[in-house]
This record gives sequence, C-alpha cells and structure tokens, in this order.
Amino acid sequence: MRVDLPVTTRRSHDRARVQPEAASRSVARAIAILDHLHRAGPSVSVAELCRALRIPRSSAYQIIQPLVAGGLVERTATAGGIALGRRLYEFGLAYGERSLLLQEARPVLNVLRDETGETAQLAVLDHDEVLIVLKAEGHEPIHVATRLGLRMKVNWSAAGRLLLSDLSATELRLRLPDLVAPSPSGKATTDVAKLVREIAVARKNGVAIQLNQSIQNIGAVAAPIIDEAGRCIAALGIVVPVHRLRGARRPALARTLIGAARQISERLAHPA
Repeated sequence: MRVDLPVTTRRSHDRARVQPEAASRSVARAIAILDHLHRAGPSVSVAELCRALRIPRSSAYQIIQPLVAGGLVERTATAGGIALGRRLYEFGLAYGERSLLLQEARPVLNVLRDETGETAQLAVLDHDEVLIVLKAEGHEPIHVATRLGLRMKVNWSAAGRLLLSDLSATELRLRLPDLVAPSPSGKATTDVAKLVREIAVARKNGVAIQLNQSIQNIGAVAAPIIDEAGRCIAALGIVVPVHRLRGARRPALARTLIGAARQISERLAHPA
C-alpha cells in the first residue's frame, strides 16, 4: 500500500535535504573568498571580489559579515576594502607549533642554510601545486629571497619533480596535463613525456636540479623527505643564483642536501 507524506511534511523534508547543500556552498564560497584575499594582495573591494569569484553581492555580504565578526577577515581603510584578518595569523602559528614536519625540519633547515650560505626551504604538494611552508634566508651578499606561502606549478621547480615521484608513469601522464603551465622565465618544460622522464630520474637519483626554469638566473636543488612507508611527503631545497651552481659546487650542494633531507626523514621516523 502506498502512503504519501502530508504536503507540509514533504516540504519540511525537502528543506532538510536542501539546507546542507546550501551550507556546503556557503562554506565553499567562504574558502574561495579567503583564498582570493590571500592571492590578490593587501586589500580587495567587495565588488572586485564578486566579479572575480562570480558571487552575487548579497551572497558575498552574507558570507563576509561572519568572517569579519570571527576575525578571519578585516575591513581596510580603503573604502569598501577587505583583507585577511589577524586571527588567521594565530591559526598559522598554531599549525607551525603542532606540525611534526615543521618542528623536525626547522633546525635542519637552519643548519643547511648556515653550511651552504644559500636560502633553504621546505616544500609540500598542496592542491597540486608546490607550496613553500618553511624557509631560512641565505647569508650570501647576493642570495635568492623567497617567501612563505609561495605557490608554484610543479613543472617550475626541482621540488615539484620529487613531490610527484611516487606516481607511476601512467598516473603522471594522466595528471600532468592539468598541472603544468608556462613559467615566468618561459623555460619550464610543459612537455608531459619529458617531465615523466625527469621525474623518473629524480626518483632514481634522490635529487632534482632545475636551472632558470622558474625565474631567469635562478636555480634550485631539492631532495626528498621520505616517510616510513617510503613516500615523498615533502622536499627540502636550496635556491641559488645560477652562477653558483656551476662546476664542482653543484654535486657538493646536492650531497649536502641529500644528507640534510635524510636527517629530517629519520627525525620524523623517530621524533624526540
């Protein structure tokens, strides 16, 4: 026997089903707003935000108001401008204090910087991009300055080749077309077949090197940080003016870097 729900009950049921979808959409939009503010600069107008994210202005204000109240977004002196809030800084500090990877890598990174004089940095794969999560600025009079939170396409960097090195050649051929892009220098290869070969070489050698691929006259050397399952979970690297990566110094830096990355891997496996 078929029993139809009363009309009022059916509507309530429909609302219960729709509300989680609407809530999920609002959360997704809130994340998109924070991400856009992170990438766009010190201040963005709500109008600019709505155009960039294609969000109705009424919906944007409904999302921004609780973000402002929660300290995640702040209003700026610019009329109608908003920016990331200082509470996000607190969250970042808390993450740094609680991340085992950052805790164990930080002292090794500082020693690596002191031994080489070059800028050392730690990178992870985040949303299919290389993300710099830790750095130690170089001591050389001319050194490469990087910034925390910098994102790069995987084909621009030595670290990117290592962070994808657990994937099979078949998986790489499927994924890489969506992950690569021309670099600022114009010299990063976007050829998938070539990248698959370079990733295989990096995996075999335990080190990756790139010259001029991201920015002209800048090079990098990276080594993998491996977890107990044998997976590359991060890459330790140094960024160097290309003229200091010539001759015998390149293999010497690579050996130093491999040793430092292995030390971090061991510290993660046996934390103090």
